[in-house]
Amino acid sequence: MPKKLDGKLAEQIKTTRAKRGFTEQALAARAGISRRQLRVIQQGANTTVLRVIGLAHALALTEIELGAGVIGRVVPSTLTSSDIQRVLRDLNEIERRLRSARETLSRASVRRS
Repeated sequence: MPKKLDGKLAEQIKTTRAKRGFTEQALAARAGISRRQLRVIQQGANTTVLRVIGLAHALALTEIELGAGVIGRVVPSTLTSSDIQRVLRDLNEIERRLRSARETLSRASVRRS
């Protein structure tokens, strides 16, 4: 079961939303989610990669900019070979999902045009 986000992503969303001058309703509409979903995400709840991508685009950020600082730091001395392999598998899976989500969003925007 996924862990709850530690609040960094939620804080980044709230801060950027305020800087851009968006209300919760406006940002939710731009991201294609409900205001309730946005509020829950801003409180640190888990969300899908697609929602993070949608929020990043709605805030005029890349996914990397939105997620800056969210990925925790690992103390190198505690890493084992199997830890590194697991992290690399996880990163590859995240990269695959991001590519897929970008393609989906790109196709959707072409259809709307």
